[in-house]
Amino acid sequence: MRSTEAFPNLEELDIGWFSSLALPPLSTSLKKLNKLKCGSLNLASLSKLETLTDLTVHFTNTCKCITVETLQSLANLKKLKIWEADERSLPEEGMRALKSLTSLSINYCRKLMGRLPQGWRRHLTALEELNIFQCDGVVELPDEVKYLKFLRKVEFKSLPKIVYLPKALQHLSSSLQSLFLSTLPELSSLPEWLGDFTCLEELTISECPKVKSLPTRIRGMTNLQFMLVMECPELERRCEREHGEDWHNIQHIPHMYIGH
Repeated sequence: MRSTEAFPNLEELDIGWFSSLALPPLSTSLKKLNKLKCGSLNLASLSKLETLTDLTVHFTNTCKCITVETLQSLANLKKLKIWEADERSLPEEGMRALKSLTSLSINYCRKLMGRLPQGWRRHLTALEELNIFQCDGVVELPDEVKYLKFLRKVEFKSLPKIVYLPKALQHLSSSLQSLFLSTLPELSSLPEWLGDFTCLEELTISECPKVKSLPTRIRGMTNLQFMLVMECPELERRCEREHGEDWHNIQHIPHMYIGH
């Protein structure tokens, strides 16, 4: 590839995870590029990405970090998906530039242990959606989520070591509208403080077999419009229409799907 001048109107580019693919500098002519999917080594070939709004990056063993300069060029980025990152992958100094980011998805980051790194979200003040998937060691969120006043949706999926919902979620009680819990085999229960989430509209509990019951305060969550419970045998039994022990606490929810 000698030049990208043939693609002056290119808006989406999917390079995939081919880390051995060498790219020339692309920023000079891709002035309309707004969506990019690539490996971290490819990202090193790109700079001045002022138009980019949607970025998916797969970190490789040979390139585990996005440079501060590259992050600072992503001032208009709204969606960021990262794969196989560690605590060094996103330098805090560069994260300060991501003031427009509304969606962050963290996938297959198995080297992250305990909680997500401090500083990853302190500066993401526009964040509305946070998804954490298949990060085997993650069990907690940092207290920095209290700075995320606009966070509306949180999804935890395939986190095998989570036993209790992260306490830091309590900081979101007045803003969170959607909570998705899936494939959390060790999650033992749902806390009573979940009843403080008065803005919650959607609640999904799927493949959490150790969750036996709902918090009694769920009956006070009058904004809850949708609830799905799947592959949680005891919880499904307790939510059975008219007969389950928890039915009287959830009968006010307009749209419920239990065991389907």
